Amino acid sequence: MRRQRWTMEPTDVAKLADAMAIGYEPTAPPVVAGMAPLLAELDEAERKAWQSLARYKFVMFGYWAGVWVHLNRVGKCRRSNPWRGLVHAARHAVEAEGGSNG
Repeated sequence: MRRQRWTMEPTDVAKLADAMAIGYEPTAPPVVAGMAPLLAELDEAERKAWQSLARYKFVMFGYWAGVWVHLNRVGKCRRSNPWRGLVHAARHAVEAEGGSNG
């Protein structure tokens, strides 16, 4: 079975152009019907990662965070990392102690 290549319809291009003309900047590619299961998996991985962290299950947090990163890259979703603030807080704590980041 050949995979169907997704293309934008001319009306979609026109709508996107109109939106960008008034200042809209897309942060992620348009959602197509085939991406819905991937996005659901991405949301589930994020939810499970946060739940694991909240329960002090650090290994499971790492697992689900890794799943999220993998799905985000493979699906080319271009979502910003939900743990970015957490990473910056950790770096700040390490720097405050005079430790090394690497």
